[in-house]
Amino acid sequence: MIQNINFNTSPTVEYILKEKKEIISKMELKNRDIKNLFKGILRYSTSRSLMLARDVFPNFDFEITSSLILELISYENSRYDIIECLYYQNLIPNLQSLLYQNNLPLFSVRYENPLKYNVITVTKSMFILIHTIIKNQKI
Repeated sequence: MIQNINFNTSPTVEYILKEKKEIISKMELKNRDIKNLFKGILRYSTSRSLMLARDVFPNFDFEITSSLILELISYENSRYDIIECLYYQNLIPNLQSLLYQNNLPLFSVRYENPLKYNVITVTKSMFILIHTIIKNQKI
């Protein structure tokens, strides 16, 4: 189940994390399996599932990578709830540096010119969210 989280299985994963917390926390899972669980939740599930997973695995330090952030903000995915949750939980303390690790010159707002190269295409709402988070992190 950990390897196969998708939009169809994410409600089941959320239920298991909520109702079977004690059993899961006693299981001896490899770091790789826990990392795959977190990645699957970030990609396909809800912010509530993310919080439940953090409760079940409080000692696991999941690293948010630049490539994962770019995937979450891309036009095809646009995981607003997850980006907001990561921000409010201080799991992306410096979003600007994560975004520019790949030396991307700029973002393209969808419909501006989606065929530009070296540009991540995002929705206008995601662009505003990213801008707001970066602005708040500079304060």
